[in-house]
Amino acid sequence: PPLRGAARLAGLIPASAGGVNLSKQHVDKSFNLSKEFFKKYYPEFNYVAYTCSSWMLYSKNSEFFSVNSNILNFSNRFELICETQRSDLPIKYIFKKEYENIEDYPKQTSLQKKVLENFNNLGVGYGVIYI
Repeated sequence: PPLRGAARLAGLIPASAGGVNLSKQHVDKSFNLSKEFFKKYYPEFNYVAYTCSSWMLYSKNSEFFSVNSNILNFSNRFELICETQRSDLPIKYIFKKEYENIEDYPKQTSLQKKVLENFNNLGVGYGVIYI
């Protein structure tokens, strides 16, 4: 179904110093809490979908993340509508800043290492989950 003019909830993946919990249970809980919230406080708001724009939804992530990764499991919930290859947004989200040289980026976590190894294959996707 087309989204033009339809009510939808835009998902936001908060950046946090300790990382974001994208386990199936945690994501399910977040979606359920949003449904309860809107049903209770905005019962007249009849949304038809959740949408999300994020580097995590970029299809080429499947080339370097494990099939069991929470990032891929999260992105697979969405139907990909469009995407663009660009490294600046994922880099800003993951590292909180841009460095002049790729060698200057920290390589403390497995996520940071994977992203830097695939620096030129990063992008952003826009996806939808129809309700």
